[in-house]
Amino acid sequence: MLLIKEKSDRLTEEMLQNLVGNYIYVPHNPFKGQDENINLWFGGQLIGYEVCKLFYDFQSQEIVEEADVTYSAILSDGAGFAFSNECEIHLVTEEEFTELILTKDVNSP
Repeated sequence: MLLIKEKSDRLTEEMLQNLVGNYIYVPHNPFKGQDENINLWFGGQLIGYEVCKLFYDFQSQEIVEEADVTYSAILSDGAGFAFSNECEIHLVTEEEFTELILTKDVNSP
């Protein structure tokens, strides 16, 4: 397992472009829920990604000049997952990914 992005690193489109076709594992992918923080971890073969540029500040309810850019993964099984700004991304082999599936407790990060 090779660490590609640490929690403090900035996620870039170039980084995702270089990962397309490979298996990734994202064990740390935190988001704020209504009542608690959740870790939306995922893994799989990355076959594409989406880029969202939002020119709106929800707190001030105003259009802004500089967009907030977010990314989402598209996996080979058809699933899509958003990347949080603090996500951690690992590059894994197909064998390592298969082992993760066989041993992973789906209720834990």
